[in-house]
Amino acid sequence: MRISTIIRELADQPYRYGQTKRTPQQDVYQFQTSGGSIYRVIITKTWTASSNISQPSQLSEIEVGFSHLDPERDQESVGITGTGDAYRVFATVRDILSQYIQSDTPPAHITFSGKSSEPSRVNLYQRIARTAQRWLSGYHKSQEEQDQDSYYFRLSRQRDPRTPPPYQRPR
Repeated sequence: MRISTIIRELADQPYRYGQTKRTPQQDVYQFQTSGGSIYRVIITKTWTASSNISQPSQLSEIEVGFSHLDPERDQESVGITGTGDAYRVFATVRDILSQYIQSDTPPAHITFSGKSSEPSRVNLYQRIARTAQRWLSGYHKSQEEQDQDSYYFRLSRQRDPRTPPPYQRPR
């Protein structure tokens, strides 16, 4: 069996997870790896008020982040932890995001970031952003920016060509 096949199979085996918090501003999910590590996935929502009073606010963007929880030290870590099982951890984050997009109103944009001091993580995020259309139907990489500390990625939902563009007032 080729190594790429093994990696693909691992990436298709997310852990079971549960939702631990749901508010208009944030959804939180949690899962435990086979090695006992606990991870938390946080989806932070940004809403845009509609200019038409009869239309509800629109979910314009979500920011996705995840962290490793260390209950013994009462700490959360967002950096590379070295706990292993990265493929299944990322598969779980991807599955949570895919399920979220399918079950709720899909946001116009999805953002995530990685620290410049972790080049392997940044490389992975760049690959995720480049291939977003394969695993997150209807989204594509629309922006990548870098500052001194971090890389920022934005995926944007492709508009349905049958839908007219939003009205813009003439200037």
